[in-house]
Amino acid sequence: MRRLLAQHHYWPISFGGLQTVLPILIVSLLGLSLTVFPLHSLNAAGVSIHIGTGPVTGLAYRTGGFICRLVNEQKGENSPVCLVEATSGPLYDIGALRTGEVDFAIIGTDTQSLAFTGGGEYMIFGAFRDLRSVFSIYQQPYLVLVKEDSEIATFENLKGRLLYRGQPTSPEFATTDLLADSLEWGDEDLPSALSGADIEAYESQRSEEESDDEVAKKEPEEDRAVEELETTENSEEVDDSILTSELGRLLCEERIDGVVMMNEFPNELSREMATYCGLRAIAPGKETRDAFIEAYPFYVPLTTANLDQTIDTFGTLATLVTSAAMAQDTVYNLVKSVMSQVEQVSGLHPLYRDLHAQGMAQEGNLIPLHRGAKKYFQEEGLR
Repeated sequence: MRRLLAQHHYWPISFGGLQTVLPILIVSLLGLSLTVFPLHSLNAAGVSIHIGTGPVTGLAYRTGGFICRLVNEQKGENSPVCLVEATSGPLYDIGALRTGEVDFAIIGTDTQSLAFTGGGEYMIFGAFRDLRSVFSIYQQPYLVLVKEDSEIATFENLKGRLLYRGQPTSPEFATTDLLADSLEWGDEDLPSALSGADIEAYESQRSEEESDDEVAKKEPEEDRAVEELETTENSEEVDDSILTSELGRLLCEERIDGVVMMNEFPNELSREMATYCGLRAIAPGKETRDAFIEAYPFYVPLTTANLDQTIDTFGTLATLVTSAAMAQDTVYNLVKSVMSQVEQVSGLHPLYRDLHAQGMAQEGNLIPLHRGAKKYFQEEGLR
């Protein structure tokens, strides 16, 4: 987690009235600066508002850029400037919202619910009852990429297979854990590939189960590939984590059996992976999906049509959230800037094509609306 949190980028702004909201232990765990900007000071000064978005490679970062562009084009002379802030992801964003290091964040409906109630990985913070929804934006379908010629047809076929599902702090990892639990799978039923050592251990176990010595015996080229990923006994400090740039090769060489994605699709990573071999996307079967959504209502049914495939799956909606402490006028003006130009936004990316103001106001907002957003939606008859 420390390596991920190091990806956080921050543009410092200096002025008075600083305070620390979370205990030092929690702030340090998150990698947050102990000098933070309380929401009321930041916006009373009319200086800037920051939107936490996750990594620069994700659609949330680009979405934050679109939102800020719309806000800045229409802002008044003394209104705050909107800035996009790249972070390590939702776990950081929730902590930063609580401390005031960011003012808004783009997170999924799963994070909304878990952070608000203090569930899952957000248990360490306790319930964030001041978290407020602003509006929903785009779909985040749950998919697994497999080789095109693989016999794997649905997620259920992955039982006992080696799966890359992102880092432990990622939505992909958490969702896959919940999905495996819903199927009553144990840890041995869904081994996770996080490092070269994980792959080596899985291959060793698979080789032991093979009765054919020729199959169990590795070729020299395979040994060299393993050495590229494994940590030697004398190199304890070497980071053995799998890099996303390695995923296409590992999948196409059948070193791993699937890669979980929970974002726009296809995306930059999936296109890069497809340069190694043909790929296709799979999802859980209908019975599994229905039971999962019933158990975890912050996931919703989704259909994605990409790579010449139409896939029924489930997923979350990306949403813009803030804190109850955020000034009503700030939220109201941001919502107005976006909603008044929603048709322009819908043409900026394929996942925005179905955006409309009523859906953004009504769908995916599982926690209380911020009073500024609620005021705008009521004035426009959207809620």
